Amino acid sequence: MPKNKILIYLLSTTLVLPTLVSPTAYADTPQKILQLRQHLMIQKNLMTMKLLRILQVKILIKQTKIIQVTKTITTKNLKL
Repeated sequence: MPKNKILIYLLSTTLVLPTLVSPTAYADTPQKILQLRQHLMIQKNLMTMKLLRILQVKILIKQTKIIQVTKTITTKNLKL
């Protein structure tokens, strides 16, 4: 067996493949998975809140424009 193949075999059986194929082989992995899920949920909630805030601002801008147009129309009608 060439040296490269021996090295690849040793690495794949001891270090690399077990971590890639079976992450549940480690005792703290379920805790890490739970932490990651919680972190992702928090990030998702933050993004949702940011998007809602952006939508609220856009709605306020449109409402302000409508009010301005209404005032302009009312003012023009009063002048007539």
